Amino acid sequence: DIELTKEEASYLRNNCGWKIKSTAQSLRVDGNHALVYMRIRKGNTGGDEARTGRQQKVLMTLIGQMKNYSTTQMVSAVNEVIPYVRTGLTSTDILPLITETFSFIANFDGEVPGASARGCGNYLLMNLPEARWEATKYLKEVLECATEENLIYPD
Repeated sequence: DIELTKEEASYLRNNCGWKIKSTAQSLRVDGNHALVYMRIRKGNTGGDEARTGRQQKVLMTLIGQMKNYSTTQMVSAVNEVIPYVRTGLTSTDILPLITETFSFIANFDGEVPGASARGCGNYLLMNLPEARWEATKYLKEVLECATEENLIYPD
């Protein structure tokens, strides 16, 4: 659900043909409506800064919903989205993010999300000590040894 301000609701009703009240409200939207909502930047809706906020709001809502996904559902969702992802980040920009991710895995202690018959069809194959070992190995042998030369990919 997306929380609409009065101004957003009014804009969507008057300019985009949405059949909603012109009042602040919570509204469940599908992908097409979420896209229209995120693109609003005209009228009394806060301009580009508010537009960026709406994009972040939709993404955070999606991420919040995905927290309840099983591992299989998560992988499937990521595979659907990846072809549409573009970034201006360089390999050097991304390296700290990847390093943080692998550090999290290497130091993870607790129940593995989705490690149940209901959460993942391969739950019996999950091995946290092995995953921690692999993550630590990758950190030490690859990520912590990265240099400018091996962060540049040929065209």
